[in-house]
Amino acid sequence: MLKKIVICCAFFISTTASAQSYSDKEKENAQALLSDIEHTYSYMQEKHIDEMANLFACTRVNAQRLNVVGDITAAGTLNKLCAEQRHSYVSACQASSTLKTDRILKMCDGAAGLVMASGLLPDQEK
Repeated sequence: MLKKIVICCAFFISTTASAQSYSDKEKENAQALLSDIEHTYSYMQEKHIDEMANLFACTRVNAQRLNVVGDITAAGTLNKLCAEQRHSYVSACQASSTLKTDRILKMCDGAAGLVMASGLLPDQEK
């Protein structure tokens, strides 16, 4: 699962860092937000594993049912199908934070996206 997270994060970094129109400050802000998302994901994995497991399971089961495992373009459909589980995850994340800003919503929503991405991506062969 950690390998999937690294792949998702690398994709995020490459898409935000490679755009020539972004200033260095915007790139720094994107990198800082990504770091915060990673920390939020780790925290949620420790403290709210039930919400994380429910969101992952919903994503994986629906991706398999729709035969879209590995197809990142199906994320929007899976967001709709797993809206209840995603909302529960983001709510638990926000309730756990002492921050009450737009940034915590981005961090929690980003962490939820990582969980869903790991459910959508195929398992790695060993």
